[in-house]
Amino acid sequence: MFRRISMGLFLGLVLGTALSLISVPARAANDSGKENWAIAQRSPKQIVSFVDRVLKAEKDVPGGESASVVVLYNQVMADIDISSTKLCRNLILLVQDPSKLPERALHPYTTAESEITAMGAFRYRDGKLYQLAGRQLDSTPPDPPRRGQARFSWPDIQTGDVIGWSVVSSYPDPIYARVLPAVTQVPVVRSNLRVVTTGYDAYKIVGRNGDDHDYKLVVSRKTNGLPSDLSASMNYLPGYPELPLSPPYGADVPVFEVVHVGRYTTLPGVGRGWIPTTGWRRVARHFAMIEEEAGVASTEVDSLAHALTDGVETDVEKEAAIFDFVQNKVESARGPQYDRFSQRKASLVAKSMLASDMEKILLMESLLQAVQLDGRIAGVRREAYGPLEDDLPGYQNFTDFAVRCGEDSPRWYVPYAPDAAPRQMPPSWGRCTVLSPVAGVMQKAFEFNMKVQDKMGEALEEDSMALANTDALIEKVDAAADKETWYRLETVGGN
Repeated sequence: MFRRISMGLFLGLVLGTALSLISVPARAANDSGKENWAIAQRSPKQIVSFVDRVLKAEKDVPGGESASVVVLYNQVMADIDISSTKLCRNLILLVQDPSKLPERALHPYTTAESEITAMGAFRYRDGKLYQLAGRQLDSTPPDPPRRGQARFSWPDIQTGDVIGWSVVSSYPDPIYARVLPAVTQVPVVRSNLRVVTTGYDAYKIVGRNGDDHDYKLVVSRKTNGLPSDLSASMNYLPGYPELPLSPPYGADVPVFEVVHVGRYTTLPGVGRGWIPTTGWRRVARHFAMIEEEAGVASTEVDSLAHALTDGVETDVEKEAAIFDFVQNKVESARGPQYDRFSQRKASLVAKSMLASDMEKILLMESLLQAVQLDGRIAGVRREAYGPLEDDLPGYQNFTDFAVRCGEDSPRWYVPYAPDAAPRQMPPSWGRCTVLSPVAGVMQKAFEFNMKVQDKMGEALEEDSMALANTDALIEKVDAAADKETWYRLETVGGN
């Protein structure tokens, strides 16, 4: 007898969001092992030996003599479990101009959801090592968009000093780890990554726009056919102006990162298989789910929306009134200490009057819904960043976000951009590719799910082994889903 498969799981297949639906035992994280990854917390003898080794490569760094600091070593190590992540970041710098050391070189930032479990720093000068401790700055309400930060009380820093820090963080969910140059306009001698997983998440390490550099990838273990213990290193990565805190990056910027590509799951009564998580097409359905969560009714949002539009007659004028409030009255949480993708509920944002970029989009969306106006979250990719990429998780494809109003003649609102005017994209963005979900996409996904289950039932009645290969099943569902219209893809702005 065919049993209906979990509605949530197949909505996950269709919507590309099945990451929380896996039923596997979580293993306990080994904190002590992760603290051993922290170079700054090793013995003085071990630190000195490590620094002496990386210093030998410094003489070969092109452009190093003109930089304020050279990144000798830039490392991220991640242990990614089904329910948590341990992440260790090590950074070692050679100081050449102390007066130009940026904040991010001295005090690392973490996400707001992380808890720092270990940290340390050191200064190495004339063969003598000075070790120092640090403290975590907490992110407390009403400031959830704020990132966590590890601060160190540095002694005096002079030209020729080698300084370094290590931070081990704990996260409540699986995360995507990546290595970024930590400071502005600096050559990087060596970057390296290591990812260890339970085997229920598949990652790959990608070197982009860096073909001229020494790049090595090693896979030491596979689980369920895909890498679960992998590492990579890249040498002599040149310095660039300060990068954004999150993808995407310009086509001329060498990037070295980890990409989450799939999750291994069990379909009850069918089998096991990999659900892919990359691809920009999935993100439209994800936007729809965010919209649905943002639109949950609340007294605060409902009262605010009606107050803003009281006496305003046309829909376009109401949109403009809501846009003006979100853009000019709600404070923007800006800077490296803030997470621009923080997604608190609209009611909390309205109370705090402080919002990340994404929270401004969600607040405007919720206010529109409260007065029965239609709006859609849209992902924006500026032309300078090239075409959309299929091997990235969907959200990483987009440089910006907007609210799309109107069906045939769309009006665009970007409430977090200072130079944005009502009904249009900011002129500074130039020509953009814009993706937004079609109206009713959640209902469409539900109906699609029911059709899939009915067809599976018919297939199993004819042949009980017809769908034993879950990878093949997921491939068929994906192929069928791609034939449906879930999103609009439009070109906006420019000449």
